[in-house]
Amino acid sequence: MPVLPRVRFADNPPSETSSTDTLFSSFSQGTNPDVETSQEWQPTPQVKEQLISLNNFLRRVDGRISPIRSQLGTDVEEISSRTSRYYKHKAVQVVETVLEAIAPGNSKWLFQQVVEGYCSLAAENLPEQALLTTLIQLYEEASSWHTRQQILSIFVRDYSKTELMALIPGLTKWRVDEARRHAFESGPGRVIEPPTLQRSRLELNP
Repeated sequence: MPVLPRVRFADNPPSETSSTDTLFSSFSQGTNPDVETSQEWQPTPQVKEQLISLNNFLRRVDGRISPIRSQLGTDVEEISSRTSRYYKHKAVQVVETVLEAIAPGNSKWLFQQVVEGYCSLAAENLPEQALLTTLIQLYEEASSWHTRQQILSIFVRDYSKTELMALIPGLTKWRVDEARRHAFESGPGRVIEPPTLQRSRLELNP
């Protein structure tokens, strides 16, 4: 199926104040980013059924909202500020519309419940993140591999190899495997006794 050509969409000006009392007005005010064109997004072909369904929902619920013309396929660290504003603007419109559809006249309350839920979840994860940061710092400051392996074995089974290598620059898959083996055989964080070198005297026959 051919890819649709790029088309600019613009929202029709609203005839009256939204029933959500401009729940996200701080994001929606200013220049309308719907008219932006950028190389950072690509026209979405018809096979993107999720986006089509979303646009159909928006059209039925609030015909004043222009269709979402594309899906963001670029690393967010590399997009321009204009592209960022466009997707933020569309996200605000979608969230506002969905909340009002779920709880007509109570979208502000529902939004507050969602935000508080996310904040509570983030607060619960803070101690774990602080502990991980401390362990990584101790790992990097350790002077021997045996000590590093002991520290790494504490949290090595909680993350994938890719995640661990991203958390600790220079970490190799082999060291991850060794730390996991130590955690399995000796237990996470157990002291690793370095191998001892035994010296023996050689007696020469006279």
